[in-house]
Order: sequence, then C-alpha cells, then structure tokens
Amino acid sequence: MKLHHLRNEIRLSMSNWRQSAVCFCALLPLLLLVGFGDWVFAFVMAAAVTALLHMGLHRYLQELTRRAQAKNSLTWDVHVGDVAVGSISDADLAQIQHTVYSEYRTFIVQALNCAGAAKRALLQGLASLPGAAFYLLIGWAIIDAASLSAGLVWLRDAATPEDLRGLAIATLKLGGTLIALASLTMLAISSYGYGMTNKFTEAIGVGVRQLLKVPAAGEVVLSRLVDGKRVYPYSRKHALDEPPADAALNQGAGHDR
Repeated sequence: MKLHHLRNEIRLSMSNWRQSAVCFCALLPLLLLVGFGDWVFAFVMAAAVTALLHMGLHRYLQELTRRAQAKNSLTWDVHVGDVAVGSISDADLAQIQHTVYSEYRTFIVQALNCAGAAKRALLQGLASLPGAAFYLLIGWAIIDAASLSAGLVWLRDAATPEDLRGLAIATLKLGGTLIALASLTMLAISSYGYGMTNKFTEAIGVGVRQLLKVPAAGEVVLSRLVDGKRVYPYSRKHALDEPPADAALNQGAGHDR
C-alpha cells in the first residue's frame, strides 16, 4: 500500500514538470535583471524558487484530489451578476480547479499576462526617470550647492575615462535598481491597473459556467451560508472571471486579456 502511494506521488509530481518549466523560464529573465546579468545568481535562484513552487503545486493538487474524491461534500451557491443560477458541489469545484492547475497552458497565459503588466509598469518607471533626476539635482543644489559644484568641476576637469566609465556603470545600476523597485511597488499597489489578472480564477469561472451551462454575462461568485453568514471559497467575496473595478486606472495601453 505504501509503495503504491509512493508511486502515485512520484507520478503526480513528475506530471507537473511543464508547469515548473514555465515558472523557471518566467523567473530567469526577471532574476537576470535583478542580478544585473549574473547568470549563476539568476539560475540558482530561479531553480530554488521553481522547486518551492513545484512542491507547493504538488501538495495543492493532492488536496484538490482529496476534495474531488470526497463523498457528501458541501455545496456552493453560484451567482452570476448577483443572480442565483444554481449550485455546485465542492467535489465538482475541486475537479475544475484540479483541471485548471494541471494545465500548463494556463501557466503560460498567466506568465505572459504578468510580463505584459511588468512591461507597462517598467515603461512608466522609465518615463518618470528624467523628472526624478531633475528633482534630485534640484534637491542636491538646495541642500549642498558647493558639493554639486565641486562634482561638476571634477567631471569637467579631473575625471579620467576610467572614472567616467565606473561612474556611468554605477549610475546605471542604481537607476536600474530604483526603476525596478518603483515598478514592483506600482504593481503591488495596483496590479490590475496595469492589466494583471488572475488567469487561473478566470479559467475556473469558465469551468463553472460550462458545468452549469450559464451563458449569461457577468461575474461568477461562489458562496454558501454557514450559521447565517455567507462565506466564500477565497475567504472573501471574489469574482472568478472579472477583474476589480480599478482595472482601467492606469491603462494607457490595452490589457493582456
């Protein structure tokens, strides 16, 4: 019995290699950017993070399998656009979730969506760089005009080509780090504003619609009553296939939907 269980564990773990490959390929360019082209750092960190994600996905799929095989599972009420359209058992919901998270194409779509959102945030950060540099120089001049003047004189008269090269590299690294931090901050504050959406919950919403044969437009929300209070699968009211209302806040360009 233990050998059979171990064999199933290995088979399930190995079946997720494509999802892990997508995660690794998505993480590697980001870590190369953070590590300023250090391939060893990027490769080791991407491999470590991918291994953790792989183990987390493996355990989550195991839990979904347990829920899908459970008897007498609880039932979720399904609303589309605030209209009740039916109900779905937790076992059926877990089966839909398992199908979504077992499909590597969903990971590819999510990675492309995140890349598009990161690109828009990065471009916005780059566009703000000249203004930030201008105000930095103004602040430097106000706080320590003599130091600024001495630095400019040094650049004009005393700096060697090696000095200028080192200063340029240091400036590029500092600027790149600041832009990356600013972009990550903007994404953290309003990820949907840059077009980032959760493609996994969207796919789950599509699966629920197909199971209940609901063609009506509107967001899909699952809930159930427990002791007179309404609870949700994600601990809060959460639409499966529609982004929040702030999704167009920063949209100068189209979303990756």
